[in-house]
Amino acid sequence: MSQRVFFLPGYEEMYRRLLEVDDGSDSDMQEEFCQILLRSAGRGCTAWYVVMMLSLAINRYIKGKPSTNMADLMHMEAPRFVDALLVDDPEFAEETKAIMERVVSVKREVRCGCV
Repeated sequence: MSQRVFFLPGYEEMYRRLLEVDDGSDSDMQEEFCQILLRSAGRGCTAWYVVMMLSLAINRYIKGKPSTNMADLMHMEAPRFVDALLVDDPEFAEETKAIMERVVSVKREVRCGCV
């Protein structure tokens, strides 16, 4: 696993890219979720940082929401957000998505008691 650093787009560009991800949610939901992610605009980050950023944003967003499986649904959409944010470096995006896949897989195993 590399420790390469990728710089996320600046605020306006990151916002534009995030809004282009059509995740099927309503515009209020998308706006709220994007605002959480935009706190990292312009930052230099490793692939692990991007995974943590998305996971924390999902957790912050769903806190207090009634749906119990919303986090799972949002993690399923995470690769699309990764592609939007890291479009300038497809190799870095693939590395990030591979890490995200492993993290989500471990979370599922822990939750079902399969480990």
